[in-house]
This record gives sequence, structure tokens and C-alpha cells, in this order.
Amino acid sequence: MTTQMLVFGAIFVAIAVIADSCYGLLAGAARRWFLLVPRRLEITGSISGVMMIGLGGHFALTGRKAG
Repeated sequence: MTTQMLVFGAIFVAIAVIADSCYGLLAGAARRWFLLVPRRLEITGSISGVMMIGLGGHFALTGRKAG
């Protein structure tokens, strides 16, 4: 039982390290892609701002009633 827990723990850590490494590499590549053309960053910022305002309005108007 203890050996099984250690093996599963090691497998979990290995998968987590691989997944986090891939995520970091992908984020670095995305950052370079955005910095190549500054307009991409402006468009992304505008789209995310509109989405936050829209979702905020949606939740304000259709939020769950208290009680």
C-alpha cells in the first residue's frame, strides 16, 4: 500500500512537471508571437475588455437571486 502511494505520487509529480513545462514553453512562444506585431496585443486587450464588460453585465442582469 505504501509503495503504491509512493509510485502514484511520483507519477503525479512527473506528469505535473511535464504539463507545466509544456505550458511554460507554449506561453513563451505565444508571448513572442504577440510581441512581433504590437497590433495583436492591442486587439487582444480590446477583445478581452469587451468580454469582461459583457460578462459583467450579463451576470449583473441574470445573477442568482438571494435566498
